[in-house]
Amino acid sequence: SGTPFSSVVEVRRLSQYRIDVKTPTIPVAITVDLPPNFPNDRPIVKCTGVRHPWISDDGYVIGCASLNEFYMHSDLGKCIREVVDELMRNPPRPSEVTPPNYGQNYYSPPPQGTRPPPRPG
Repeated sequence: SGTPFSSVVEVRRLSQYRIDVKTPTIPVAITVDLPPNFPNDRPIVKCTGVRHPWISDDGYVIGCASLNEFYMHSDLGKCIREVVDELMRNPPRPSEVTPPNYGQNYYSPPPQGTRPPPRPG
């Protein structure tokens, strides 16, 4: 059936990697940042521009148990595989087309009769 990984790119030598994944809905770029104390400190995994139960509003992968419990002897490849498997099983949606009140309501209209502040510039 082939792998959903289309590529793994070393963005910053030995500290940041990008994995491009073709999910059934949209292509997703997973960024893996290895902290200076890796593997004592757990890696930071992000997927920006998508909505998914495992991904926080600011793009951090927070729903993967093996990543949340990462320790020195964990297998990072296995953790990333779990994230990819989840994205394939339960495909994400692009965040651009999400209604503005998805999750938290960041914007509430001003009360009637008030004028918005002038735009800078």
